[in-house]
Amino acid sequence: LGEILNVERLRSMSSARRVEDAWSPGLGWVVGGSRSVGVVENTEMGRWRGIHGGRGVGRRGWLRTGGHLRWELPRQLRNRKIARLNGNPEQLTPKVVTGNGSTQPSGTAVEVAADIVDELNEMKRVLRDTLGKFNGDKVFRAVLQTNRMSSEWSNVMFLLSKRCKMRRTTLTGLLRRNPEILALSAEHNVSPVISFLKDQVGLKGNALSHVIGRNPKLLELEVIDESAPARQLIIKLSDEYGISREELAYMTMKWSSLLCISPEQIDRIFSCLSDDVVGLTMRNFKSLIRRCPAVMGFDIDKQMRPVIQFLSRVGFRPVRAAIQIHPQLFGCNVQSQLYRVYEYILSLGIEEDEFGVVFARYPMVLTASIEETIDPIAQYMKRIGLTHREVRKIVRSFPNVLLVNMEDDVLPKEEFFVGKGMASMRRLISRLPAVLTFDLRTDIVPKYNYLERILGLSTFELLRFPAYLQYSLEERIWPRTSFVRFRGLRIQDIGLNNILAPTDEEFCARTVRVPAQDYQNFLALLPPVKGSQPSGIDLPPKRRPGSKVVKSPSLSSPHDVEES
Repeated sequence: LGEILNVERLRSMSSARRVEDAWSPGLGWVVGGSRSVGVVENTEMGRWRGIHGGRGVGRRGWLRTGGHLRWELPRQLRNRKIARLNGNPEQLTPKVVTGNGSTQPSGTAVEVAADIVDELNEMKRVLRDTLGKFNGDKVFRAVLQTNRMSSEWSNVMFLLSKRCKMRRTTLTGLLRRNPEILALSAEHNVSPVISFLKDQVGLKGNALSHVIGRNPKLLELEVIDESAPARQLIIKLSDEYGISREELAYMTMKWSSLLCISPEQIDRIFSCLSDDVVGLTMRNFKSLIRRCPAVMGFDIDKQMRPVIQFLSRVGFRPVRAAIQIHPQLFGCNVQSQLYRVYEYILSLGIEEDEFGVVFARYPMVLTASIEETIDPIAQYMKRIGLTHREVRKIVRSFPNVLLVNMEDDVLPKEEFFVGKGMASMRRLISRLPAVLTFDLRTDIVPKYNYLERILGLSTFELLRFPAYLQYSLEERIWPRTSFVRFRGLRIQDIGLNNILAPTDEEFCARTVRVPAQDYQNFLALLPPVKGSQPSGIDLPPKRRPGSKVVKSPSLSSPHDVEES
């Protein structure tokens, strides 16, 4: 097909708006036309036709080149059987115009071209039946551009759609991105790999189609021989590292390239992480690869060792703690990412000798984007009036505030509190920086509404004791405030800090001055927790369509609001 129709030439011509005097080997000179007017040049093997618009053409089985030009075979090639029955051999062996103007018979070339066109027409029909007309045409065009097709393409389609139970949308996306899959052998590639993933790895149902869809290179694995690297990898993970079949399937779901690495790569990774600088034990390594199997795919010299040296240089002690918490550090460039974040955080007032201590529990801050995450939250804290010293104090105490998103986390909270009468977020954030990390819908809104509607308190009381928002509504706020009201005491007189901050013994002895047993008896009579919010407390309108809210007008216990 490449010699007769010159696919590369067709592709270049079809992408041009106007083609003039285009030469195609085996076809002679072809005169192109503009987008609106088509000029036809007939040859013995067919003709080129300029198509107006370019859409909706080529639907009768023509070999469409994609654009406003299409190639049409002569009638005798489209119906070879009739030509043979009529006994007209000249129709089967037309002469081709060559570059010097002479002609030569090319019956074999014509037969091959007709067979290929018939095969392409059959492929187009099967793709349309399997994927739908629109998606089938897209995949068909992608296959034509690769110039690769196996005689077993129909069997490959059957294995992917039926045996893997791949959905139509997943199969369409897979074939559009990787049309070369249809050039694989169903007997030697696709079928053995599917059996291997099912029987040895433990992938079934949607998990199998998900893994193949994410990494179609798995279909090219050599798994027939028992000494194949993929089989040896599974044996090593099972025997030496204690990875069960269920864990192997889970790891493959998380990182689909797991089966593409060599068994020796795992030993090299463990040797790198178990040296004196990192000090990772075998037990730690097993836990690490279970949680993040992608660790085994990093390059030791270009990715892992530079990151280990950086962590050791900036004061992380031990280095293995940061790697165990966030192994994705190995995927970051030291100069363009890690050092830039490190220098920016130092500009916020953090000292070099305390950097490793401050961010020991949150090494993922180093992988955050300065432009999208870290700088916006730092500028916001300065904009609301916090001084450089206060910003430094907040970052030292709650380094995870640098990970919050302005659009999704900070601005909705500011809008909520300002709507409740709070003039500025400065005092709240300076006294409780962790409020930026709380969930607005499930954490802040229920607690504030309980404070306002059930306890009858205002924003002023919240600013006096912002730590109110960090206590559990079901386990601390609701039981203690209910007991204070049960004893006939006013919460305004006692203060939220004296009610929530002490332990149970101190609360009973100093705040309400009753025996601790009385408080325990009261807790036994409280209604059990059934939901996540007290009565009369409204959450933001994010319910499922058709759900209803049922409110009890009399009870003031938590969780009188339930969604049907």
